[in-house]
Amino acid sequence: MHDTNKADIFKNMIRMIMCLMSLMSIHATTLDEIKSRGVVNCGVTTGLSGFSSINSQGQWVGFDVDICRAIAVAVFGDKEKVKFIPLTNQVKFNALSSKEIDVLSRVTTWDYQSDHKNGLVYVGVTYFDTQGIMVYAKNKIQSMADLNHMTICLISGTTSERNLSTYAVKHDQTFDTLTFDKGSLALKALKNGRCEALSTDKSALHVLKKSLPNPDEATILNVSLGFEPLAIMVRDDDANWFKLIRWTLFALIKGEEDGIGRYVKESNMPLRIGLEHIEPKVITMPEWALQILHQVGNYQEIFYRNLTVPFEIPRDLNALYHHGGLLYSPPWN
Repeated sequence: MHDTNKADIFKNMIRMIMCLMSLMSIHATTLDEIKSRGVVNCGVTTGLSGFSSINSQGQWVGFDVDICRAIAVAVFGDKEKVKFIPLTNQVKFNALSSKEIDVLSRVTTWDYQSDHKNGLVYVGVTYFDTQGIMVYAKNKIQSMADLNHMTICLISGTTSERNLSTYAVKHDQTFDTLTFDKGSLALKALKNGRCEALSTDKSALHVLKKSLPNPDEATILNVSLGFEPLAIMVRDDDANWFKLIRWTLFALIKGEEDGIGRYVKESNMPLRIGLEHIEPKVITMPEWALQILHQVGNYQEIFYRNLTVPFEIPRDLNALYHHGGLLYSPPWN
């Protein structure tokens, strides 16, 4: 065989290998890519206490952070195999579309407009919120009517401005608005008198209020300007990845329903039985779901340690259905 023929055969083999590698990359699933990388890339906020922020030990903590850790357990069996990527409102959807992240767990409101962004889909609601209003008690503002023709501070890139506008039209009121990139900047403007009220998700208002030197100076009005179902989002090109995350969320809820979780003893936390004491015959969830509950905890535990203890945020709509909330898990058996 001539050397030229050998060279041609070798070149053809290389082309075939490259072609096969290309096809493999095209058909690689999200799970394949994550396992090859070794971590789940999870998009979170740039810093919202209670949901996703860095503590004094340099660790990411919060409600949304724990959702990410639960997903890591579902994939790897290890809650630490997750990389947290902080994102602003302005770039969060692009980060997901471009595969910078695998999942967005970042106080993002499930609405019609964002649900129809090309190639993205919501998996499920993690926190049922509503939009509220916070004012300084000294200003003696007790209702939305008292704010007519006044200035309200908002956070840019959220649904708050649209909800406020809808409310104003419906109730024949007029508001001026100032928008800021972060809740902390909006709170500073409220403190400095640049606006008479601050409007965003009620959960965020509780967190911002708690950050004040004297939280009692501020009041969250008993009004809701709109529903804010905060949800997890993924790309719509991988049904199995979608289902894995959806059932991760259901596992957290099912754990609370069945009384299975970490059950680290905490004040005022009802202590039932941990995973190691559950009778095998009553367990309906697979091992990966039980590992989520063992390593991260159930929905109640996640809510309690991140939102109830530090910020006194009530469960309200986020309670189990038989406690007056909206949460329940589909059957597992």
